Amino acid sequence: MGSTTELPNKTILKNGSRIQTLLNRLPKEFLIKNCLHWIQSHTYPPNATADGVDDELPMEDWNPLQFYLDPPKSMLKRAIAYRMINLDWRNGFSLGQIAHLELAAIAEGIFSFRWTASKVFHQHERSLFSNPSLVLHMLKLELQALFIYHTYMLQHPTLPIWLMRIQLHESSKPSSLHLLPSSRRVLYLGIVKNSDVVLHNIFLKNDVCHRLFLQCLTRVVDRLQTASFLQPLEITGKSLESLYQILGSHRKTNALGAWQIYGNNEIDSSPLDLRPTNLAAKYFYPKQLVSKTLSETDRKIATQNRFGDLSNQALDRVIISLNHDYLDDEEEGLRNASVRGKPLSTSDVHRPVLTLQFRGQHVFQGIKELCEEGAMDPITMPSYLTGESGKSMLYVYDGLEQNKPTIQGFQETS
Repeated sequence: MGSTTELPNKTILKNGSRIQTLLNRLPKEFLIKNCLHWIQSHTYPPNATADGVDDELPMEDWNPLQFYLDPPKSMLKRAIAYRMINLDWRNGFSLGQIAHLELAAIAEGIFSFRWTASKVFHQHERSLFSNPSLVLHMLKLELQALFIYHTYMLQHPTLPIWLMRIQLHESSKPSSLHLLPSSRRVLYLGIVKNSDVVLHNIFLKNDVCHRLFLQCLTRVVDRLQTASFLQPLEITGKSLESLYQILGSHRKTNALGAWQIYGNNEIDSSPLDLRPTNLAAKYFYPKQLVSKTLSETDRKIATQNRFGDLSNQALDRVIISLNHDYLDDEEEGLRNASVRGKPLSTSDVHRPVLTLQFRGQHVFQGIKELCEEGAMDPITMPSYLTGESGKSMLYVYDGLEQNKPTIQGFQETS
């Protein structure tokens, strides 16, 4: 790797197929809004020269501000992108422009990719991520020994999350530094303020740059608090709002599924909590519910009690690995005997490992609706199917959810 340096926001990237692809993925209104902001704030004004403009239209007719203030309604998105590349910013876009476009698109839900998360375990009373700017500064100190890099940070408009974009270059050749790298060399972090959770895209096990970056992030955590360590969480998702609801620094984080009545202050309120307690009747039903005799009303009440409100917990993919023994009557008797002190030989036990994968816009909401329709039993259903654990990757051993060991910081992508 070449000499170490940080690339400034004003670094010009040559227009190429990757920038063309990026702009074509963005909505027309989003492109116009950002172009107008760059021009009016003089952050990244158009950089076309008079000679370059004359190739497309007369110089006196070139007025980018007027164009983006009142663009033709019939003009297609691709025509807007074409004008940006071949006219207004024909000499190239700045690194800061591209980084801002990507993070703003992620914050508005235009771009979506699979996020995962890691949690910092430490002995400190307060969160290590109370100052995102300090975290980014310390990360730069670690990166400068390994990469030529560029960083950009943007606060999410509605969530207490600071989004960071880190672009890595392995070569110091000027030709490569002025090109937008592949997606593997662009990493994203989401620092949840006042929380010990950091969101990030999935690190690939066989990618050297990803391994080095994870080492840098781990050293930052250790420098923030000695003897602290980073542990990956068994969750992936495309929605930042859902991940914040499950992992954020608020009361409801550890109160999902049937436990939401505590997170919502609807039962057993804290003596220090001055909010009024609302013992909603929907959470309590005096009648003993039996699976086989549920009426439609009882079934919906039982389902609501098991799942709670899932509106902000949209997970689009859930993977469950089941490791369970299957015994006949005689073997079942042997297992009962093993409970009384006589071990059951593992050679006599059939233990198939079954992996279930659920896909959809909102997996647990779909399972909830199946229960409401009577296709599944909401009373006997295991808790790991209700979203109560707040995980999208589950390992179940003999009916009980277990923590499956993973390589630090890495997640399976299959």
